[in-house]
Amino acid sequence: MTVNDELRGVFIEESYELIDRFGVLISSLLNTPPAERAPLLEELLRVTHNLKGAARTVGHAGMETLTHQIEEDLEPFKDDPSTLSDKMISKIGKATSAMQILVEGMEGTPEDGEDPESGMSAKGEGDRNAQGASRSSSSIRVDTDRFDELMSFSGELLMSRARMEERYGRLKGVLETLKQYASRHGLNGDSQVGEAVHELGDLIQSDIRDRLDFQHLTDRMNETMKKVRMVPLRRAEREWREVFRKAAHTTGKEVSIDIDTGTIELDKHVLDLLRDPMMHLIRNAVDHGIETPEERASRKKPPVGRVEIGAAVQGAMVQIRVTDDGRGVRRKAILNSAARLNLMPPNRLEQLSDEEILDLLFQPGLSTAAEVSHLSGRGVGLDVVRAQVEALGGSVTVWSPEDSIGTTFLLSVPLSVLSTIGLYVQSGQSTYALPLEYVEKTVRAKKGDIENLDGQLVLKQLEGDPIRLANLRDLLGAPGRGGESEQVVILSRSNILLGVLVDQVEGHHEFVTQSLPWNLARTPGTNGASIRADGSVVITLDVPYLFERAGSTAIQAARNSMLGATQNRKVLVVDDSLAARTLEKNILLDAGYEVILAEDGDEAWRILERESFDLVVTDVDMPKLDGLALTRRIRKNDKLRDLPVILVTSLDKPEQRAAGGDAGADEYVVKGTFDQMALLEIVSKYL
Repeated sequence: MTVNDELRGVFIEESYELIDRFGVLISSLLNTPPAERAPLLEELLRVTHNLKGAARTVGHAGMETLTHQIEEDLEPFKDDPSTLSDKMISKIGKATSAMQILVEGMEGTPEDGEDPESGMSAKGEGDRNAQGASRSSSSIRVDTDRFDELMSFSGELLMSRARMEERYGRLKGVLETLKQYASRHGLNGDSQVGEAVHELGDLIQSDIRDRLDFQHLTDRMNETMKKVRMVPLRRAEREWREVFRKAAHTTGKEVSIDIDTGTIELDKHVLDLLRDPMMHLIRNAVDHGIETPEERASRKKPPVGRVEIGAAVQGAMVQIRVTDDGRGVRRKAILNSAARLNLMPPNRLEQLSDEEILDLLFQPGLSTAAEVSHLSGRGVGLDVVRAQVEALGGSVTVWSPEDSIGTTFLLSVPLSVLSTIGLYVQSGQSTYALPLEYVEKTVRAKKGDIENLDGQLVLKQLEGDPIRLANLRDLLGAPGRGGESEQVVILSRSNILLGVLVDQVEGHHEFVTQSLPWNLARTPGTNGASIRADGSVVITLDVPYLFERAGSTAIQAARNSMLGATQNRKVLVVDDSLAARTLEKNILLDAGYEVILAEDGDEAWRILERESFDLVVTDVDMPKLDGLALTRRIRKNDKLRDLPVILVTSLDKPEQRAAGGDAGADEYVVKGTFDQMALLEIVSKYL
């Protein structure tokens, strides 16, 4: 590493820390009375000055110019910070994003000197133009559909290689048979049979060399295809920091962030699909992880909270850790919420291990927050986070100590989705592939190892608790029943184990998952297939589905009884948007409610005059009679005044929310923030 490279790296690392602090100070200034802003303004000037000095050291003219302008903007308020207006603070705060872009412009390689997305460079104009010409001649844009088609060839090459291996084995068998025949009949040497045996032996030796060359070629092509799709994980840092900055500003909390993704690269498809889960976890950490300054002071914590994001490679997976030093997760709150939702019988809740209790956070609708904010809610949406991560073939777990010193979410996703290594198993007449990242181990159960415990099959262990056990045929709903198999594959998901009984374990294989035919695409428990060398199909299994199916009958019965409780409950949905009406209708119908629709408040009122309902879900902004007027009319009617009313609207200003409460609405839900389970949770509260 040259001196310039080293300085460049130090500048990037230092700048990110200073920019994070800059954003925290802007947020703090906006939430501090003008008379108390002096120390914050003083520190903001110091941070800005340090950024300017660092930029000057590495010759970053863009950053130096920007920070110098900020200093000039702030200088007039140094003697009397109380005159610094919120408008001026917000204007200066907008420079945070520009700072991040300028720093990212320094993150190209020394040979580049330029970030292809930001266009920033420390080089001169002539160098930049020359470099642009070089770049344009050495790179092209490829349509994603064409690239996906190219990737499918990799899977076909793997299949061809497997067929060649199988054919080689058959040829060796034929050669051995011919040798034995020639030996028994004295046909060795110069006879035609002997010459044929010799020629076949030479062909097989040549085939060995060709197969090795082909294997080497396919391995190189597979690895090259993977590298083409790989992008730096650091590319996501800019958006993560922006999400963090906005969350800190919205909540008014003093909090800093530290991100270290190193030089890790992963599949662009994986990175794209990680976007929403990471945004949710970052918002969640700030909004419900980090405490208010008063809470932190009472717990003798530093006034500024901290969020850390780190990444590390473990084999073929990358693990991304999102940690906050906030209040942690209260087990009692989880259990209370699970009990309210009737997720499982009370006696089962009492038996849960610590890992199983924390895992309940990923159940739809479960939240430990005292109130659900519009930014995030601890638990609300975590089921979606897990679903999105597991759709990538990954997993997400949560850990939080009992003594209120923070929470850590650990996401584990594959570095590449081009090919997969899986464990092939047989069950009945079918062969299945279990992604290797879920496979803990395989065991052969001895007599007496399997027993029935409270109606649930379990596999006893020499050490540790018994492992829940199920037959693969039963989990997939395959015809017939599971036999007396002794082969058990132990699967692991979020530190929870499941034993799966199969007829035979074949071993590990590399394969490329392809889409199932349209008539099989929605088969429960499957998410694709691969073709073997002999043309037979291997079905790739959806391991999270197997865990869900393996839930105890008591849990399923509790859920069924919860669904049954919604029967005969009648809901009136009012919205002038056909799409909104349809969405809300489908959500409620799927939950078992009877649903009647109205296009506006006027039609809804006519329906209410002739029919009885248990609840009204209505939009606000509608023609003829809007939702607020409809609510007021309901509250003034002696027959209807106790009818629950939920306003579902895109209007999100504080005064608009207040108007909903003044009209007599029971709940105010913003369309852009609610999901299916959040709406059902609110509805079930009143029914």
